[in-house]
Amino acid sequence: MLNENELKALKLELQTPKKIAIVSHRNPDGDAIGSALALKLLLDSMHIDSTVSFDITGDLPSNLNHLPYDL
Repeated sequence: MLNENELKALKLELQTPKKIAIVSHRNPDGDAIGSALALKLLLDSMHIDSTVSFDITGDLPSNLNHLPYDL
C-alpha cells in the first residue's frame, strides 16, 4: 500500500507525457489478465497512452472472451 507521499509522487510522475507498456507473465491466468486490463482502463481514464501485451500460448479460455480489448 502506498503512503500519501508515494501516491502524490506517482500521480505527478504519471502526468508527464509518456507511453506505458503493461506486461504479464507467460500464459497469464484470468487474475493477471484482469489486473493488467484494469490498469489499462485506469490509465485510459487519465488520458495516459498505454498498451497491454500478453504472451498467450493457445486460445484464451472462453470464460474470458467478454473482456475488453483484443487479446
